[in-house]
Amino acid sequence: MPTCSEAYGAGWTGTYPNCTYSPSGIGGQQPWENLQPGDKPFTGDIDYGEEFKGTTLEDDWKKYFDPYPEEEEEMLTRAWDIKGRQLGDVWDLKAKGLGTTASGKLGQVGRAGSTAIGKSDLAFSGTIADIERQKRGEVTGAYEQSFGLGKTAYEQAMISGGLQLEADVYGLRKDWRKEQRDTLNVILAGDIYEDGDIVDDPNKPSSGAEWSREDRARMQSCEAQGGRWDNNTKICDTNYQGGG
Repeated sequence: MPTCSEAYGAGWTGTYPNCTYSPSGIGGQQPWENLQPGDKPFTGDIDYGEEFKGTTLEDDWKKYFDPYPEEEEEMLTRAWDIKGRQLGDVWDLKAKGLGTTASGKLGQVGRAGSTAIGKSDLAFSGTIADIERQKRGEVTGAYEQSFGLGKTAYEQAMISGGLQLEADVYGLRKDWRKEQRDTLNVILAGDIYEDGDIVDDPNKPSSGAEWSREDRARMQSCEAQGGRWDNNTKICDTNYQGGG
């Protein structure tokens, strides 16, 4: 009994007639075995110690901020892991089906050739052999094309899913950071400094009004919102559009 490679040519493996074909350059580690989207280091920590230095919250400011929702990110990752494995399983079944179909067709070609040679009463027929070789090439070519197209579609789906996961995780982290920064601005604008605690600020002329730590914090919060702080009136002009 011939081997699969002897019966069908290079690229065919297995025990004849149960043969499987792998086109050149296809095989080895599958994409779902090494694709790990969203797997980037992230501590989920914030450090506002410098901003709270010298305030009444210097030692316990962390209790006012929300921890990063690690469970939500884990849920996103688990959902993608399940989807990615499902895509891999579907592709694996499809690839095996294509191989089985091609193997069956090649078996039909071989049997038809043997029958034709037997009926010709010739030990060898070059014409029949040529036809059989051509038919095998057609089957193999069609299989390789279907396999390649299927694999490309599968890999594109994996890449697309991986990019979507990265976007979702990035958005989750970005929103969390913004929420913590908004909380910081609100706290800094509150009464967390002792009255009359003066801060030297060479970049902010007082125009007759002294800058306390509280005023400076309120100014920072105002500017973070795109406004301009007036230390004389103690008002944040949120309609400020820049300029002098």
